[in-house]
Amino acid sequence: MQKYTLNHKTSSIVPSIMKYLAAVILVPQAFAAGLVEDPSAVPLVPTESAEAPEFQQSSSSGDWITALATTGVTYNSNILNDAFNEESDLIYIASLAMTLSDPEISRTDWSLIYTPAYRFYQDNSQLDGFDQSIEARFTKELPKTTFDTAASYKQSSGSNRFTNGFVDSDIYNFTAEVSHYLTGKTRLDALYSMTDSSYGGAVSTPGSGTTLPDTNTQSLRLAAFHSLTGKLNLGPYASYGTSSVTDGNDHSTYELGLATEYFATGKTSIHTFAGYELREFSGANAGDRESFAMSLGAKYDFSAKTVFALDLYRRSLASPSSSRDGYDATGASLGCKYQMTEKVGFYSSVSYELAEYYSTINGAPSITQDAAYFVYQIGSDYKIRENLTLGGSLQYAENDSKAAADSYDNIIAILQASYKF
Repeated sequence: MQKYTLNHKTSSIVPSIMKYLAAVILVPQAFAAGLVEDPSAVPLVPTESAEAPEFQQSSSSGDWITALATTGVTYNSNILNDAFNEESDLIYIASLAMTLSDPEISRTDWSLIYTPAYRFYQDNSQLDGFDQSIEARFTKELPKTTFDTAASYKQSSGSNRFTNGFVDSDIYNFTAEVSHYLTGKTRLDALYSMTDSSYGGAVSTPGSGTTLPDTNTQSLRLAAFHSLTGKLNLGPYASYGTSSVTDGNDHSTYELGLATEYFATGKTSIHTFAGYELREFSGANAGDRESFAMSLGAKYDFSAKTVFALDLYRRSLASPSSSRDGYDATGASLGCKYQMTEKVGFYSSVSYELAEYYSTINGAPSITQDAAYFVYQIGSDYKIRENLTLGGSLQYAENDSKAAADSYDNIIAILQASYKF
């Protein structure tokens, strides 16, 4: 069989680095996705991965089905992200991640994960409720072609970065990736993604909140790579995307640029997309907008025990809080994971995003919500036994907005335990 030297999938590398950052910390690193939930909206992140178990050469039912039960308590100093009436509380949460996956080692891999979770507030029982998520994934590897698809649904309630109050959300995600090698030095990649988000208004007693507009975002990116050296792959990419906004101006985007992959010494990988973006808006007196878009994902294996991951980006997005505006997001995330022993691990991360809003209507002013969002977190996991893990984290988040009502900060402390069946 021919040996292919261009053997790294660019279409998925930046998301995979973001997944690593998400694994390093206990909050979703989704700044670049536009609609970022506050960590307190997340029911509970298990101290162990809820993904498919390690493959075993067996077909017993115990290998096909696994479960991860997690319980914990969260202290949140500002559960509604309110600038003027901060409300702190203890939140008790229990979840059960059930995984069905193929235990055989093969070129076909699939998994299905369902996670129900219950939350109980000590002082705000009107916010008690049920959250759930379901994730499915399928991967197929052929001699020259790789297929990778993933779908998920998440129903949750909690605070949200872009508004105060208590927000109900239903979010659907779907991605499909294809990578095909034309020759040993040339590869073609295609990535399709879709996110559909719907929100309910604030329902809490303290804090008014603002209803977020429902959105549906889709994109298709095509890329071609050529191996220039054993370490550098280079090629053009083009993408088209749409954002449909309820009661607002829809977005259509066209992007053209250059993609690169760089690998050094087996420890460092850097992947970039940088190019020109044209964004068109629907509606009366709507205009067009040109901007520079880029993303950079890097991973560095400092040692067998320590790994660093970096994400940089600049892109334009539909506003998550105003249906007739957009915003430029410029941000960075840095994560580190240190596995001190087989039982004890530490992690930390710092993330920053600058959001600058603009109107999609010619001559109209944008909302005054420009903000700098900062999150820092540190935590640790301790595996008491093979199936039992304890974990804890401390996080500080701050939203510094031009609008006084949208400025807030909070401290979140989490203690939790998980047991794998």
